[in-house]
Amino acid sequence: METSQSSHGADRETAPTGIKVICVLVGLSGLYGLLAGLGLAAMGGAGLVVGAVGVVLSVVQLLVVYGLWTLRSWGWTVTMVVFSLDVLLDVVRLVVGSVSAVLGILVGGIVLWYVYGERDLYR
Repeated sequence: METSQSSHGADRETAPTGIKVICVLVGLSGLYGLLAGLGLAAMGGAGLVVGAVGVVLSVVQLLVVYGLWTLRSWGWTVTMVVFSLDVLLDVVRLVVGSVSAVLGILVGGIVLWYVYGERDLYR
């Protein structure tokens, strides 16, 4: 059984509560996105393309959940890449006038900050 060390030096076999909360929220978002993507894809036409992209992104979110929850090093890396890209896209959305992107920037920034702070768990 693989153990990891937290920043406090204690051996860990499971993710801390903060990581688990992030995993639950990202998992719910991933499941919703998967269902929405499949629904769009079923419409055909442009919905097929948008839906397929949504399905792929949702599967990546679900992989992030698995990697973070099980303390896999790749889970940390994929989380940092995916949420960095998400924040970057939200910044672009904000620049072009989508005020709702502010929430995405805040949530993505908090996830990045917290997961980055727990990086020692994933080494």
